Amino acid sequence: MVANHEQDPIKVATIDLSLSGMQFKTVMNIPLFREISFSMNFPEIDGYESNLFSSNAIVVRSERCHFSTGFNIALTFVDLSSKDKDVLSSFLDKTTVST
Repeated sequence: MVANHEQDPIKVATIDLSLSGMQFKTVMNIPLFREISFSMNFPEIDGYESNLFSSNAIVVRSERCHFSTGFNIALTFVDLSSKDKDVLSSFLDKTTVST
């Protein structure tokens, strides 16, 4: 994931991803209510071509991990374009496990 054009890319481990936002773990704290811009490349799955997803988001949770180093960060997406909604929706449809 690339966060903010002003900084170098940061590595994250995605915990949860939905049409409205995402949660991830990273070594860098990001302050609450900060607006960030980021992009992710979704991998090819079952013939679904790799696609770039970009969005602006607001940090709605930022807390130190309780059982390991780093921070858990939660974002809510803002102003998603139709293309980015379609890319995200297609990716989620291909990877979501039904219970």
